[in-house]
Amino acid sequence: MQVSQMTDLGQPGVAGADMPWAKAAHALPALLRCTDQDGQCRFVNRAWQDFTGLRQDQARGRGWESALHPEDLPACRATLHQAVAASRPFRLQYRLRRADGAWRGVVEEGRAWFHAGQVAHVVAQGLDVTDIHALVERERMVDERDSLIRELQHRVRNNAQATSSMLSLQAGRSRDPVVATALRGAAARVLLATQVQDRMFQMASSATVELGPEVIAAAQAACDVAGQDRARLHCVIASGIAVPVRQAAPLALIVNELTTNALHHAFAPDSVGQVRVTLRRLGAGEAELEVADDGVGLPQTPGIGGLGLHLAARLASQAGSSLVVEAPPEGAGTRLRLRFPDPPAAAVG
Repeated sequence: MQVSQMTDLGQPGVAGADMPWAKAAHALPALLRCTDQDGQCRFVNRAWQDFTGLRQDQARGRGWESALHPEDLPACRATLHQAVAASRPFRLQYRLRRADGAWRGVVEEGRAWFHAGQVAHVVAQGLDVTDIHALVERERMVDERDSLIRELQHRVRNNAQATSSMLSLQAGRSRDPVVATALRGAAARVLLATQVQDRMFQMASSATVELGPEVIAAAQAACDVAGQDRARLHCVIASGIAVPVRQAAPLALIVNELTTNALHHAFAPDSVGQVRVTLRRLGAGEAELEVADDGVGLPQTPGIGGLGLHLAARLASQAGSSLVVEAPPEGAGTRLRLRFPDPPAAAVG
């Protein structure tokens, strides 16, 4: 673009530091520089000087190029030459050395200004976009991660449902009651594990989750799957106990496993009992989960003493704890306790 006169930038060849616009240029936060058509620097504003650590006299001529990354300099020169020759605006992306020696990504936009048909000045302003690019990249990575997690969650859910259906089908075809019961139990465990993971899948493993609602959901799921109404579920849950997701998942599965075993094995066919699930804070950075019943007791409860207890113990190890089995006098029920660290209050993820 050509203009007939330059009243604000001055005449060609003038250094520009004392021109009327120089004071305003120094007040700008953008990195402003002014060169001739050959890239010889005439002026840089205070923001540019502060950023690079180069003084006005050090930046003049080709001095300003000493702050550019050597690998980016040829492309910048070529782009500037082509833009000036074509009388069009230009946009550069290059690395600029900050005063502390760090290379920062800069996006610069500018154009040539003409006087009497000749290039008077090439004015450009730059912006450090390193942090912006880093933020955009992080957001891209988060979006990509979330997309992969959703796809993985979908596949895990489908596979789990297919596995559970297959186990249930085999249970229905089995002529051995013991085998059929074991297959139905396996199908129920697969479904519950899927439900727990569905609630926690999208949280980071280091995030924290309120444990109480997960405990209630796991115990209720056991009752729903068992389909028995001869045992009442009673939950006593302390609020404010939050644990990492990687710990909450096995704890919820333990509650479901122990509740399921109590419903199936703790009560005589003609009795009505109670399963009590308690979550309490013990103090000194410790909390406790307890699953108790008022049934026939552990000696007459083969399920608790076999696979159920074995699975619960393995899950307790994953949760960084151990399972304690208390067997009161025969006929007085069973109590199973699990103590685990109660971390300080943190934001729930």
